[in-house]
Order: sequence, then C-alpha cells, then structure tokens
Amino acid sequence: MPDLHSRGGIRVRDLLDTAHLKFELIAGESGLDRVVEWTHVSDLEEPWIWLDGGELLLVNGLAIPPDAKGQMAFISGLASKRTAGLAIGVRAPTLRREAIALADELDFPLLRIPNSISFLSITRLVADHNQDRAQRRMATHIRLFDTLGRGFEPANIPGLVERLENISGYRLFITTPQGHPLLPGIGEEPPAAVVESLALFREDPDRRSRSLPGWCIVPIPLDARTAGFVLALEQPDREQAGLVAVRHIATIAALLASNLYRERELDRRRGAELLGRLLAGSLPLEEVGDQLRQRGLETGPLAMVKLRGAHEAIDEADHRACDLGIPHLLLSEAHDAYLVMEDARETLLGIIGDLDLVGGSSSSFAPGSPWVLARAEADQALERALRKPRAAGSVLQYSAADSPLEWLPSDPVVLRALSDEVLRPLRDYDREHNGSLLESLRVYFEQERRLSVASDVLFVHKHTLAYRLKRIEAITGRNLNEMDDLCVLYLALKASEASPRRAAGEGSRSGT
Repeated sequence: MPDLHSRGGIRVRDLLDTAHLKFELIAGESGLDRVVEWTHVSDLEEPWIWLDGGELLLVNGLAIPPDAKGQMAFISGLASKRTAGLAIGVRAPTLRREAIALADELDFPLLRIPNSISFLSITRLVADHNQDRAQRRMATHIRLFDTLGRGFEPANIPGLVERLENISGYRLFITTPQGHPLLPGIGEEPPAAVVESLALFREDPDRRSRSLPGWCIVPIPLDARTAGFVLALEQPDREQAGLVAVRHIATIAALLASNLYRERELDRRRGAELLGRLLAGSLPLEEVGDQLRQRGLETGPLAMVKLRGAHEAIDEADHRACDLGIPHLLLSEAHDAYLVMEDARETLLGIIGDLDLVGGSSSSFAPGSPWVLARAEADQALERALRKPRAAGSVLQYSAADSPLEWLPSDPVVLRALSDEVLRPLRDYDREHNGSLLESLRVYFEQERRLSVASDVLFVHKHTLAYRLKRIEAITGRNLNEMDDLCVLYLALKASEASPRRAAGEGSRSGT
C-alpha cells in the first residue's frame, strides 16, 4: 500500500498502486506524479471549462468522441487546464491510437475504471487522504485575506505582494492586460512568452482562468473590465496553495487596483479640463508649455482624434492608454470624445483597433499652434469617415479634401457674414422656440439629402423631418428643390463650420 499521507497530496501513481481500485493505465505514464487535488464527475462535451486544475476527471465515456480528431481535442482540452488525469468508465468508445499517443506526448495519465468500482469510492479515497492538505489550504486562504489589514498605501504594496508570495508559494506578477506592471512600486515584468499568451486570454473572456505549464493565470475584474492578470509561477521548493488561492489574490489585486483607478479618474478629469481650456483658447499661451509638460506631451508634434462610439468603448480606450503609459488628454462629449496624444498612428490603432469606435484624426500640429484648428480638422475627418463603410476601430486621417476652405472666402469676417445672412433666421427661430431646424438641415445635407437616413440619424420620423424642412424653406425663403437655393444653404453651413478655423489661422499669423 503506498504512502498516501505525503505533504504533497495524493498522486495519480498512488491511486494506480492502490490494489482494490484495480485501475488500468492506458497512457501517460510519465505524468503519474501529478497531484490529485479533487475528483470531478462529468460527461459534458467540454468539461475542462468547469475545472480549476488538479482534478482527476471521472467519466462514463458518453461524451468522449468516437473519432481520433475529437478524442485528441478532448485530451488537449483537459491537459490545457492542468487536469491531473482522466479515468474512463466502461461505456467509453475505443480510444484511437492517435489519442493514446497524444496523451503519452503530453504526459497526461489515462486510466480505465473497472465496472466493479464506483465513482463514489474513488472520490472518498481522494477526499480522505487530502484532508490534511485541504485544511492547510484553508488556513492559507485565511492568511491571504489577513493581509488586507496591512493597508493599501502605495508604499506598502511591494511588501504586501511579497507576503502574498510567501503565503501562496508562488512567484507573483500582477500586470496590466498587456503584461506591464499594474501596481506602483512593482517594476519587474513576466517572461515574454507568458506576456504573449495573454492575448489569448483577452480574446476568451468566458474562460475565468487558464493555465500554462508551471503557471496559473487569473484575470483581475474591476469596473466591468479586465484590469489585468495575476500570473502565478510555481516554485519547485514550495507547496503551492492552488488556483483557488490565486483567485483570492486576484480579488486582493482588484482592491489594490481600485485605488489606482480612482487616481486615473481624477487625472482624466484634470486632463479634460485642460483640453477644454485649450480648445476654448482660454489658457494663456505662456502657460500652455508648462501644462503640457506636466502631462508628458511637450516633446513632439501632436494629433487630435475625434472618436465616436459608446461611452464604454471610449472609457476602455482611455484605460488602455493608461495601461500602456501613453500621455494623453481626453474630453468626452455625449457619444464623441477628443483624444490628444503624440502623433503616432500605430500607437493609436493599438489602443482602439478592436473597439467599436470610428475616429477622424487631425494633421500633426505643434503644441503652441491653434488647437481649434486641429479640432476642426478632426471633426471633418470624422464626418468623412462616417460617410464611408469602414470597420470599427479605424481612424481616417484629415486631408485638405475634407475642408471647404479651398473654395470659400479666405476672410473670416466674410465667412461669418455669409453664414449670418442666410442662417440667422434659423438660429433665431431655434433659440425662441427651443427648436432644432439648423441641426436638421445640417444632418440632411450630411446624409446627402436622403430623408429616411437623415431622420434615423436625428431619431425622428421622416414626416417630422419633412415638416422641419418645409419650415426652413418658409423661414429662409429658400427652396430646397432649387439648385441655386440649395447651394446657398449648403455654402452657408460650410462657412459657419469653417469660420472658427479661419479665425484661428488669422490669429496665429497675427500673433494673438
């Protein structure tokens, strides 16, 4: 009878050597020293989804595919979760040579359970002999949460992580989703091969935890996103506390990261206030450099990007920029946001590439140049991007073709006069009646005078939009079916959009 009371827990080899169980080894002899944490009974098609790692899976065999390809996928799925082994009942199909060879290659034990042995007797045996180990793990979990009483001050974080390592038996890396250190004071990064694997974890959010050989990887959930990962490396000279303990550590990491996220939100608000002042031109020119220098944005040419999408996607883009340590300013307005960062298209696409956002980017501009000009370029680039079928996560660069400035009058005073002469009656009507005639006209032109499409954009019935257009004709004295009147209204709208840009350009040339 083997010694089943070793500190490391019962092994697959111990079960195989237990005579009354009458297990038969099918494959995976090199993996017999795997420790069995628990037994799990399942005949689901993908049972590994529900496993934590370390279980001996007991199956009747009904869910094991009859073909070689399916059996190999079944074994690979279990091995990927570091399952201790697979014990198969008498109702399983014949195992194919390819599947047996794969189990040997993966050092994954396959056992056959005789008909005379119940699953319950196997489970009781494992539970009885792992009782001491389970009690030690319970004590470990209590000690993990006792660390919370030591406080979350940044200066305490390195010592707290070291204590978690000593308790759990793992070497811990607490990272952003991209694999960079998440918490202050902890600068060491995990091995590159492990960082590369995090992309697979981000793409498969339904899997709550994964394992690589020698590693436990658990996501850190915070504010409806994955704030990062706990990467736990097994230490050969230590008893590991197991995947459940690593999940407890992820909970502690989420509490630590919540302080970091509060700081991010405060910093985001300060950045939004600064960007608002820059766009309004209310920040004295001599202060611009100092303010941007404090934000890490004074070194090179900048780009302003107007993003359109759900608030959650914009918020995720902001978090990703923070995760990557990219200096930026973000100002949100309803479903739009203005993002300012150093002009690096690859970096920008790395932030928003898989998000449901569409962007329009200004041309490069110096920090001391008129910011309202960059905003107008970003606005017009986004308008062009929205008129074209483009994939989410794309950014269209501004070009001179986006701008009406090439053929409108160059004098800002003339532009404003042209706009006011035609559009002032509509502005006055909207102000007096709390209306939206001017906005309706703008959207009508943007959607190429397609009534149904424009009404959808405005969230009104097409008959409502048709009525508004009739009111516009009555107030302005212009007929939207006459080309001359149509052009006058269109040019007036473009002049209204362009006059701030021209004014900014004139101010820049005059030194104001």
